[in-house]
Amino acid sequence: KLSSRRSRHSSRVRPPQSRGHLAVPDAELLRRWERAAERISWQRRWDALYEPGPCGGKWFSGAMLNAAENCVDRHMPELSAKVALHWEGEPGDRRSITYGGLSADGFAFASALRALGIGRGDRVALYMGLLPETVVAMLACARLGAVHALMAAALPADALADRLADLRPKALVTQDGAWRHGVIVPLKARADEAPETIRGGRSP
Repeated sequence: KLSSRRSRHSSRVRPPQSRGHLAVPDAELLRRWERAAERISWQRRWDALYEPGPCGGKWFSGAMLNAAENCVDRHMPELSAKVALHWEGEPGDRRSITYGGLSADGFAFASALRALGIGRGDRVALYMGLLPETVVAMLACARLGAVHALMAAALPADALADRLADLRPKALVTQDGAWRHGVIVPLKARADEAPETIRGGRSP
């Protein structure tokens, strides 16, 4: 009886066609992704929804979007007073940030980065704690087309130096200190020490 049930089940389930080790999306799956994609704001619509190929193929070929526009701008001005995120710090302090607040802070941060010469394709390292300002910094980078890289707040100066030497960012954004497990980690002091470590030849 057990084998017969398995046989009936196997006859109903058809494995997806595969190309290499990865399944090729069927027509219904592609339609679902297309419907989902229509909810996003695109700067340039895709030439092809999906193109088969190595490593799972290519999705949304030729398309272009901006994360800041999709996360913030498309909700403005109708939802400017609506809370976009709630934040609670380790000591228990709390803040609620609206879409309007995120928009204003994001534009201001993007302007500051632009004044430093940051533009499309530039790399920006973010050595920050889990703060709303970290979200603002990421959205500001996205608005300019810059690439942000998060550096974990727990990194000591030498480990931070290693990552900065590999990344070679055009700018490093940090803060004085960040809470971590009941201790304020001196991020600014470590960030100041990291370039000296690189120049001293102790980092690759």
